[in-house]
Amino acid sequence: MQRSRLLALASDAIASTAVWACSALLLLAPAVSAQDVSTRVTRLVPSADRVTVAVGARTPFSVRAVDASGSDVDASIRVTGPRNAISVRDGFVQGLTQGEYEIVATLVVEGGSTAPPL
Repeated sequence: MQRSRLLALASDAIASTAVWACSALLLLAPAVSAQDVSTRVTRLVPSADRVTVAVGARTPFSVRAVDASGSDVDASIRVTGPRNAISVRDGFVQGLTQGEYEIVATLVVEGGSTAPPL
């Protein structure tokens, strides 16, 4: 499993939430498309290796699926963080509670896929 860490220190002056970037893991789920894209995806790439966001604030964050040549692959990616600590949706991370957290991104694949984990 490929994993990158995004670490930041919370300042005493600003209640901030430090967030990590991306871990690649395959999930079994309903079909993504007619073609099993999981066989083309070689890695998940976060938009940043480190993100610091103040509690209540939002900052842009996304994850792309890429193939062996580095080209984007249109694939479903699930991006989550610890509940009640950070919110990850619509291309943004929002700080909910001060602390240091990890965001996990997973590639959603067709049920019964034989693709190996990234």
